[in-house]
Amino acid sequence: MVTQRILQGAERNALATMGREALAQFSHHIADAHLRVVKAPSTAQLRSVSSLIDPKDVHVPASAIAGRATSLLTLDRKHVMTSTLRRADLGLVIQTPGEFL
Repeated sequence: MVTQRILQGAERNALATMGREALAQFSHHIADAHLRVVKAPSTAQLRSVSSLIDPKDVHVPASAIAGRATSLLTLDRKHVMTSTLRRADLGLVIQTPGEFL
């Protein structure tokens, strides 16, 4: 599952770091993945994790909680895979895709 905001951020990062061809490949893979797009988290859900993570990234764990995920997969080691967030009792296992596999 994913939110529209997270997809847009991933597309923006793919374009900025890898170019248009990579963005096209990314878009193709995302379409094939048949991801469930969930609505954005509520203000209360955003507030519930706001003290644990940088304000610009608060939507990431809040979206996972809103979507009732049990795992949050991320490559963002600097902002999302913080020890504070990983230790928080959010009902989420936060890990890289490699750790998940």
